[in-house]
Amino acid sequence: MNMTKLGEKGVSEGRRQRHRQHGFTLAETLVGLAVVALFGAAAFATSSRLLLTLKSQKESTAATTALQERKESLRSIAFPSIADANYIHDNI
Repeated sequence: MNMTKLGEKGVSEGRRQRHRQHGFTLAETLVGLAVVALFGAAAFATSSRLLLTLKSQKESTAATTALQERKESLRSIAFPSIADANYIHDNI
């Protein structure tokens, strides 16, 4: 009789152990969810910062291009025209 009780107890413990291996606990699920949320927030912050940097670089490039065009227009002027005090003010 003791053998059957021990045998039944051993079988039920084996089933519990197998059952525990099939799923995740609530704590494991919450930790996983927190890690995913943390990585998502980091990705969003990085993306937001990247967009701000790109906007700044776009404005800087536009200003540099405008200055380059103005420099080229000054370079293309003949020297006697530059010597005239009003030429640069009126034409550039």
